[in-house]
Amino acid sequence: MVQGVELIPLRHGWPGWWAKMELFRPELRDDWLVFDLDTSIVGSLADMAAVEDPVIMRDVVRPGSLQSSIMANPPSIISFPMCNTVTRASWD
Repeated sequence: MVQGVELIPLRHGWPGWWAKMELFRPELRDDWLVFDLDTSIVGSLADMAAVEDPVIMRDVVRPGSLQSSIMANPPSIISFPMCNTVTRASWD
C-alpha cells in the first residue's frame, strides 16, 4: 500500500489488458490518469492533468490508431456503460 493512494479492487476477473475496461465503471466518477506499468514518465504531467477532455495515446506503430497505455478521464466525462455489457463471450 502507498500512503494517500486508494486501491480499487477489480470486480470482473477479466484477463490481461481487458481489465482496463474497469476504469470506465459508472461508479468511478472521479478524474483519473493511468499509465501502463512499462511507461516511463520523463517530464511534468501538469499539462495532461489540466486537460478537460479525455486523453488517449496515439499508436506509434499504426498511425491514425489509438492505444491505451496512457489515458486520462476528467470528471466531466460520464464513464462508458460498456464495462457492464462486456461478457466473456465477447472476448473469447
